[in-house]
Amino acid sequence: MKIPGPVYLILGLIVTGLSWFIDSKTESSFALFFYIGLVFLAVGVFKTIVKIIIPKQDEQPFAQKPQQQTQQKIQQQPQQNNNSNLKYCPRCRVQVSLSNNFCYNCGTRLR
Repeated sequence: MKIPGPVYLILGLIVTGLSWFIDSKTESSFALFFYIGLVFLAVGVFKTIVKIIIPKQDEQPFAQKPQQQTQQKIQQQPQQNNNSNLKYCPRCRVQVSLSNNFCYNCGTRLR
């Protein structure tokens, strides 16, 4: 499970703030917790900046998406096939088996 950057930021603020507050009110030393909170803050800032600057690998620039969608539609077009065990989804036109109850591509109920 991946923890998002803002969660690290919030936890870092809470740990740092509480340890600073408790340290200022008591004789105890909470310096370790203060530094742990700072580490959480640094990790949160780093993860947030990385997520903003570096897009996901599967995301493509906007200009390339329509071309990719057109290529997918062409590939999904039903082809003449004499195989009687296959049919096509009425919604997305993907070839599916006669035994399928739902389309594996879009989830449309076939029966």
